[in-house]
Amino acid sequence: TNADSGRRRRDEFYREKRQLPTCDQFGSVRSFVQITMRITYPKKCGISLSCKNKFVNSISALFNTHASNFPVTFVFADGRSIQLELFACKATGTFQSFGISSATTGTTTTTRAPVCSLQWIAIGTTVAGVTNNSSTDTSRLNTPRDVFLDTVNTLVVADTTNNRIQRWTIGAIQGATVAGQADGGVGTDATQLSGPEGVAVDPNGNIYVADTVNNRVQLWPLGATQGTTITGLGLNSPTGIAYDANLNRLFVADTGNNQVIQYTLSNPVVSAVVAGTNAAVPPNPLNAPTGIFYDAPSDSLIIANRDANNIIQWFLATNTFLVLAGDPAGTTGTALNRLSAPRGVTLDSNRNIIVADTGNHRIILFAFGSPTDGTKTGRIIAGTGAAGNDD
Repeated sequence: TNADSGRRRRDEFYREKRQLPTCDQFGSVRSFVQITMRITYPKKCGISLSCKNKFVNSISALFNTHASNFPVTFVFADGRSIQLELFACKATGTFQSFGISSATTGTTTTTRAPVCSLQWIAIGTTVAGVTNNSSTDTSRLNTPRDVFLDTVNTLVVADTTNNRIQRWTIGAIQGATVAGQADGGVGTDATQLSGPEGVAVDPNGNIYVADTVNNRVQLWPLGATQGTTITGLGLNSPTGIAYDANLNRLFVADTGNNQVIQYTLSNPVVSAVVAGTNAAVPPNPLNAPTGIFYDAPSDSLIIANRDANNIIQWFLATNTFLVLAGDPAGTTGTALNRLSAPRGVTLDSNRNIIVADTGNHRIILFAFGSPTDGTKTGRIIAGTGAAGNDD
């Protein structure tokens, strides 16, 4: 029946979708989208296989020639559309790209094409603020030190020197102040901030701020005009901040004290040192920890260990650690296995480590895991190693 035929077609589609090839990026397997284009052979080819091969080769040559700038538009049934641009990518293997069947002989010939690793676009795009132009205007930022991706297209930015937190929708020409004073007013009042360097947002839209110069952590509920102090006791220049939604806890890089503190957001709040001075095997490896990322699968913290020029993975259950990137001895450098004053770190969906290598003016990507002896090399995905404001 037509219904059975439709189900069979759907089953075949989903089966093909599951069997798509994968490509390799620093040892991590990731799926990619296979786009199939039906190209009609010229009528003059008839059933001639040589004519069809010649036609396919010419089409393939066109793709190879224009692959670095090939616009593609997907139009959906409801009228929405997505515009993409295809870029040439690094070959790491092969897969079948063309299959030509002959109606007369039943034979199939194939042309091989590269399997490629996903590549970062080398040129950046400014999505918040104005290049080389700082002020307290809503379209400007001043020394932003942290950013949190709140939704797919919304950034929450620690606008540090403007003493405020800005929410910025990608594509907008200005942001909105969601914590602190819009005019950049500094102070210790509940409505004010002073040099905030860290920000995180929970699933309910509540904003947590490392209010660095005020040595406190502030909670700004969604839509609030002032914050409440979660803690300020004993903190020394807190910077990085991360939230664990599963256990409702906050991790704060207590930078000046070379440690990370966990705050369980119960009533009352319970605090504990979870990285640094509580190391199972002294000495403490942390030296001005700045950026932090909570990795739920391993229940560990990934720490940008700024003044030690490396990235630490700290296991919360055992108080042990590994050096994921950079030199365990703290040596700085510009080589691809060295870092210089890294301030920020995160993991992507494939668990690659992405580091803001601040002193080297670059963003560098490392594979997760071994080696952990300082020999692991990364790949620059943004910046050139020289300071500047060019895209």
